[in-house]
Amino acid sequence: MLKSFIYKADRTVRKIFILATIGIIFNSCKDRNNEYVVEEHTINEAVYASGEVVPEKYHFLTPTKSTAILQILVNEGDFVTAGEILVITGNSDETEKIRLASDQVAIAKANTGDNSAILREIQNKIDIAGQQYQQDKTNAERYRELSITHAVSQKEAEDKWLVAERSLSELNALQEQYTATKNQLKNQVMTTELQLVNITHQYAENTIRSHISGRVYSILKQRGEVINSDTPVLMVGTENAFKLELSIDERDIDKIKIGQTVYLETNTYPDQHFEATITKIHPVMQKETRYFKVEASVSDTTVFYPQSSVEASIIIRGDVKVLMIPFDYLHNGDSVILQSSPENRIIPVKTGVRINDMIEIKGIEKGSIILKPACQ
Repeated sequence: MLKSFIYKADRTVRKIFILATIGIIFNSCKDRNNEYVVEEHTINEAVYASGEVVPEKYHFLTPTKSTAILQILVNEGDFVTAGEILVITGNSDETEKIRLASDQVAIAKANTGDNSAILREIQNKIDIAGQQYQQDKTNAERYRELSITHAVSQKEAEDKWLVAERSLSELNALQEQYTATKNQLKNQVMTTELQLVNITHQYAENTIRSHISGRVYSILKQRGEVINSDTPVLMVGTENAFKLELSIDERDIDKIKIGQTVYLETNTYPDQHFEATITKIHPVMQKETRYFKVEASVSDTTVFYPQSSVEASIIIRGDVKVLMIPFDYLHNGDSVILQSSPENRIIPVKTGVRINDMIEIKGIEKGSIILKPACQ
């Protein structure tokens, strides 16, 4: 298992460790053990990181203003959907205001409907006035015909037409009254609906809704507590999908790349090891810690405990073959003594990672024989 190959070097200063499988073979230099044949070794280099495991997507839900918790509608472990109301804040008076405003809207709409008592009363008057007008009009027409044959006087005929015209005026007035009343009732509907919208909007500011569909992992406050816009009340996150939020030392951030493999351990599963993959690198350093934040998606299907601490190693070079020599064969820190004929030569080299008493070098060929500096 990977754990058997972990070597942590200078963890408190650089927080870098090397995962290495190195067969350290010292070669004898004639009879003095001062010669070494340069060989390849396979190493895995990683950057140490610490952090926590969290759901792949999560939110700490907060109110929009300072208020009191009126009601918490969910329990820890409940599954919720995006947009669902989880917490009601404010006071019970506001709920009553919404109910009353809703009732006013319902009454106003009923007054404009087919069964409206107000409109039905006017319509009944219209029907009666219409019947009266038709009766008066018929009489007027009959008297006009009689006046032609002088059965009735011209004045009597004109009086009947005046009665019919008055009946028509009353009918028209009632119809206008009906139209005006209906428009007034429609305006009342709009007014009550606007009042309901305003109250509901105010009420909406006193509700806390879930931004995502997922599990309620924790409820941080209780009913009756006073909270403000910076106070988290609940933590909601996706289930069965987790990621790491890791802190990387500013001196190591340039080594981190998207797609790198991460090996991690967590105290909640002390005897297990898990893998993850770097998915996001936050480019802005956190000033208070001098660390960069890095995210990694966990590939394992294990159900983790959100915000549990983890220690991780980010593989920055995996299973690479490098040339390594014993550290004490390094000459002046930047060269080696190459055994050659007719005389030995000092060859400049570049050094890399150091593992125990071995160090990576570049600038010399595999199989070269080098000497200890004291054995020139």
